[in-house]
Amino acid sequence: MAWRKINRSAITSISDVVQPWSPDALTVLPLNMLRKVLLSHCEGNSNVKVVWDAKVTSCGSDNDGKGTWVDVTGKDGEKRWKADYVCGCDRANSAVRRRCLRACFRGRRRMRRLLLQTYSPPPPFPISSKSNKEKQLYHPFKTFGYDDIKFIIHNEDYYMAAKITTDGLWRVSYGEDAKHTPEQVIAHQPAEYERLLPGHPKPGDYKLLSVGPCRIHQRCAPKLRVGRIMPAADAAHLCNPFGGLELTGGLVDVGGLALCLAGIETGVAGDEILDT
Repeated sequence: MAWRKINRSAITSISDVVQPWSPDALTVLPLNMLRKVLLSHCEGNSNVKVVWDAKVTSCGSDNDGKGTWVDVTGKDGEKRWKADYVCGCDRANSAVRRRCLRACFRGRRRMRRLLLQTYSPPPPFPISSKSNKEKQLYHPFKTFGYDDIKFIIHNEDYYMAAKITTDGLWRVSYGEDAKHTPEQVIAHQPAEYERLLPGHPKPGDYKLLSVGPCRIHQRCAPKLRVGRIMPAADAAHLCNPFGGLELTGGLVDVGGLALCLAGIETGVAGDEILDT
C-alpha cells in the first residue's frame, strides 16, 4: 500500500500488507464478500437473531426510561420488539435517526463528486463480480509497477487504484467537479482515464464493469444518543467514501459501542459512558 505524488514519487508506504506474518497485514474484501463473513459470525452466535425482509417503521423509549421498543413491518405484519437499547445502523436515510431522534444531518456537501469504478484489461481476462456503487475494471496496472493499493495525493488530480481480486479486477476512484451532472461525469470518464492512469489507456484497452458517481459529504447528526437510542455508521454521519472511510468509520462506531454496552452489562461502567 503506497501514497504517492502525482509524478508517482513516493510519500510513504506499508510493505507486505497482504502477508499473514506482517503486523500491518490487511484483508481487503468487496462488500458482497464482507457481508457473507459478517453473516456467518452472526449465524454462529446463539445470542444473535437475524430477521430478513423487515423494515423499521418507528421506535421510541418506554415511559419509565428503562427500555426501548422498535416497530417492525415484515412478512408476518407489524410487530413490536422490546430491548434495553436500540442501535440504528440503517444507512443514510435512517428511520432511527429521523423518527426517533427527530434529527437531520448537519454539515455540508463538498463541491466535488467522487467517481467510483471497477475495471480490467480487455478479454481474455475473466470478468469478476461487480459492485453497484463503485466502478470496477480490469487493467494491467501491475505492468506499470503499481502497488496493490495506491493513493495519488494531489489537490485536483487525486485518485485511488486498488486491486480487489486475484484475477486482475481493480477499483478506481477519482474526483470530479460537482457542478457536472452524473451523466456528464460518466461521459467524461474515458478522457480522465486516458489522462490520469498509467499507459494512458483508451476505452478499448480495458474492460469497465460498473460505474457510480457519488457526492462527497462531511455531515453528522447533531447528537449520537437520545436516552437508550443511538444511531451509528451511515445513520449517524456521512463522509468521504474514498479508501473505505464510510465502512471503517461504521466499524469503529459499533466496536466502541459494543465495548460500552458490555461494560454496562458487567457493571464496570455506568450508562453515562454512552455519552462519552
